[in-house]
Amino acid sequence: MQEQFEVLKRHGYQYSVVENKEVSIPIVYRKKYKFSYLTLFDEIEVLTISKTREFSIETFAQDSLYLSQRLKMKVLLIFDELSEVDIKRLISSNIPYISNHSISLPFLGAVIEKIKKPKVLREFFTINHQKVLIYILLNQEPSIRAKEIQKSLNMPIASVYRSLKYFTDLGYIKSNHGSYAYQESRKKIYEDSKYCFVSPILNKISVPRKLISYFEEEGIDYFESGIDALSMYSMLASQKQEFGVALETLLSFVDKAADNNMKNIKESHEFLYIKKIVALPNIKDNDSIFIKEDEVILEIWEYVPKYKEEVKLDPINLLLLIDKDNEDPRVQAAIIDLEKHLYSLWDY
Repeated sequence: MQEQFEVLKRHGYQYSVVENKEVSIPIVYRKKYKFSYLTLFDEIEVLTISKTREFSIETFAQDSLYLSQRLKMKVLLIFDELSEVDIKRLISSNIPYISNHSISLPFLGAVIEKIKKPKVLREFFTINHQKVLIYILLNQEPSIRAKEIQKSLNMPIASVYRSLKYFTDLGYIKSNHGSYAYQESRKKIYEDSKYCFVSPILNKISVPRKLISYFEEEGIDYFESGIDALSMYSMLASQKQEFGVALETLLSFVDKAADNNMKNIKESHEFLYIKKIVALPNIKDNDSIFIKEDEVILEIWEYVPKYKEEVKLDPINLLLLIDKDNEDPRVQAAIIDLEKHLYSLWDY
């Protein structure tokens, strides 16, 4: 890395190497990267990261963003050479880096134009990664098989294998003669990854309560969500006020009605309402909702959550949604029960 550090000096950035600094970096990252610590201008501490083996620039960027958030430190990616395309991607994504011939230090104002990060670089897990990892964590068998994941999650087999390779590269699992074995315990995998999940909710809206009854009548898979879903894992009573449904479930229902020319369904008020829902734009952070007496909250999900073969919220997805700062002691007790349930799955 010394050659890249000299690039800093040539461009007028004073630095010094910090010796013997103790930082808790997860073991899976210590296997993938080399780390060092710099102080810029005698006051800005930076964690530098370089690869020990070849893998995609997306993975490198995702891992660096996660470590930055986890360690609450600025990070700096170290490269030997970069193509013009990769330089443009990193700069436009505000990813700090140095290579033999170029520098981008947005936290020092080295990047003037700030452009929103592409999704693939902004999020640690893609939705497919998340679905597969939750399956891996909740799986009760000693091994993992791609075709079983494909069947359970209704995912293309190629997407399943890409996700399995991703978690193999992280050191969570390993290929084992046609199946995959756990390289780390499920508990350790969860502890290492729990801050990296992304919200599966595309939108949150208020709908007439009778729409939920319509879902029931037509066999549309939906589930209790939010605080109501805590009732499955605790003594907290459900108020039947918050529900979830996957966008793909609604789209499938609309397509089925169209393909089979179900005139009685297509002309119903509820069907037209569902068509409006699937056409809504995605507003992931829509938490300010006012509901009337005859309305409920409906979350539109990016995937179908399944737990023990049923369409209902598993403890991992549910922990993503619950506001842990809720001061209601009943909710706090229910969250403790939920976490106990999750960890009990790995007590063997």
